[in-house]
Amino acid sequence: MPFVVNMSSGNRGKEITKADLLAEEETQLLNFQRAVYTEFLEKVEKNKVTVIFQDIDDTNTLIRRAGGSMNRAGLTSLKAS
Repeated sequence: MPFVVNMSSGNRGKEITKADLLAEEETQLLNFQRAVYTEFLEKVEKNKVTVIFQDIDDTNTLIRRAGGSMNRAGLTSLKAS
């Protein structure tokens, strides 16, 4: 379940680079993905949700193997098979 995260320099100072922002976006994207996954798992454990969720690391690995990747715009298109 990929998400899109956009970071801006805001009031971080002039020393922040575009590369710093991109790295922070990737970190926050994965953090947000893990937080949502954890929330769903807690609901499953309390029998409030009756579906099974695939582990996010498995999802991200499958996306990469299929030729996809995550960037500022979210999931890039996958290679046609």
